[in-house]
Amino acid sequence: MEHIDWTPDKANSISSSTGRLVVDGQRAAEVRPDSSSKTQIVALMDLLDLHLSNVDAGQPVEPGRVTLRVPTLASEARGALGTMIDALSGTLRVRVLEMEQAPDWSQATVGWNPADLNEYSGWPELLARPRPVPALVSEIVALAGSPSLRAYPMLSTTAGWSLRLEGLEVGRANSKRIHLKVGKDGKLGSRSLQRKVWVDSTGHADPLVSSDAMEAAKVISDFADAWQELGKSSADQDEHALESRILRAAAPIAIDGKPLAVIEPDPIVNWGSQFLTKWGPGGKSRYLDALLRDGSIPWAIEMKVQGGAGVGQYYRHAVAQAVLYREFIRQATPLHKWFEDRELDAAKCHASVVVPRLANPRQAQWRDHVARLCEAVGVAFVEVDPEYARRH
Repeated sequence: MEHIDWTPDKANSISSSTGRLVVDGQRAAEVRPDSSSKTQIVALMDLLDLHLSNVDAGQPVEPGRVTLRVPTLASEARGALGTMIDALSGTLRVRVLEMEQAPDWSQATVGWNPADLNEYSGWPELLARPRPVPALVSEIVALAGSPSLRAYPMLSTTAGWSLRLEGLEVGRANSKRIHLKVGKDGKLGSRSLQRKVWVDSTGHADPLVSSDAMEAAKVISDFADAWQELGKSSADQDEHALESRILRAAAPIAIDGKPLAVIEPDPIVNWGSQFLTKWGPGGKSRYLDALLRDGSIPWAIEMKVQGGAGVGQYYRHAVAQAVLYREFIRQATPLHKWFEDRELDAAKCHASVVVPRLANPRQAQWRDHVARLCEAVGVAFVEVDPEYARRH
């Protein structure tokens, strides 16, 4: 009888969502019947990491084959797993089994066609929508005088803009007015650190709606001063802050010694943020952290920072995300005009995982793990100075 180990493997950062076993002499992983699409995708990365790192399986296993068992494949995962398997280089082969009728497993059909416009109808028109920067937005950013305050176009609206300080949203604007606020109070009046600093520094517990650029810039500047002062005594990391710095070239990203450039240099707007993608049929919209460029070649950048939960499985998932973003951009030909308008060749898109440098000796082992996974799927692995990921 098969033995499936569902206990958490802390040494290898495997949660109880991924069971480990051996099937037909192959290292294998299995997910539970009610597992989500994300869990099914993560399980493949767990399996590949264990195999590529030669973690003891408890018995001899084939070196070139592994098996993933999913009782019921989610539609998005069916597409995503096929995409990631196709991206594998070398001789490693992955078999995906699905349970059509218990207890029998059969070969699953995985993969999808990202060029099928029916999966994202309306996106070409959405991306082609003109995005002139309102004078009010430009004036607020200029008057605030902080390089960390940037405007982001909101694709879900016809004229909406998000203003963010080091990636933290402080307001939403259109051509006529701006709504300023940071967070909201909890049910019992509790406040996040960001919201507490906002209310204490600006005096505005309620949203401030204004058409006066000078007034709005003053409120944002008051918060920026307090937020940045607090940061002098904190080394907390934040993905949105790292994203903002990468998108405005304040955190340089280099591949093999060659710096990547921003999509469109702009003193006001962080272009290249939150590009729309999908990972599989029926799945929801997935937003890419950042797009950069090397001449005519676009680079999909997926970034992660260190948190209280560790970095192992979290960083593994970043590798999967990078692959899925890259392959969607390459194959979603109905969206390629967006790239062509920017003199980019979407079919040649590359991808990178960017993380703060792993200086903690207890975490340094994950450098090799992530680097091996990246190499297996053709993704660049980049470490940056942890200062670039500081929250404030």
